[in-house]
Amino acid sequence: MKQHPRRVRAMACASLLCIAVAGAGRAADSPDVTAQQLNGPTASKKVSAVLWTRRPDRYTLQVVLPNMGRIFQLAGPDRETPAVTLWLLRADGTSVAATREVSREEKNGFRPIEIAYTVPLASGDEAVAAVIRIDDEYFIEPLQSLKGK
Repeated sequence: MKQHPRRVRAMACASLLCIAVAGAGRAADSPDVTAQQLNGPTASKKVSAVLWTRRPDRYTLQVVLPNMGRIFQLAGPDRETPAVTLWLLRADGTSVAATREVSREEKNGFRPIEIAYTVPLASGDEAVAAVIRIDDEYFIEPLQSLKGK
C-alpha cells in the first residue's frame, strides 16, 4: 500500500499531539504533578502543544514541536525549528526569570522535540500569564494557579 507524504505527516503529527495531551492528563492525575494546556499558541501551526506544569521541585512550560525527526523529514519538506521566546508575568506586570532547555539538540538531521522553560516553585506560584513568541507571532495566555491542586 502506497502512503502519501501528507497523510503520513498528518498521522505522525496527530500521534505526537495525542502523546503530549495524554502525558498532560497523566500528569494531572498524579498527586505530585498538575498541568494546564495552553491552546492559543497552537494556532500558529508551528507548535503541537504547550503545557504549563507544576512538578514537585519546579514549574515547566513545555513547547512541543511538530514535524521533527528523520521520519518526518522523509514525509515532508524540511522546516526550520521556530524561534520560541517566553516571558512569564506576575500580577504586577514584572517578569519571572525562566531557564530555557531544549530536550534534544539538533544533530544528525534531527530537530528538537520540545523546548522547555523551567522556573523555581516560588516564582512559578507568582506567574499569572505567559507571553509566548513563536517566530513573529505573539500569544498571551492566562495561567491557572496550580499550587495545592
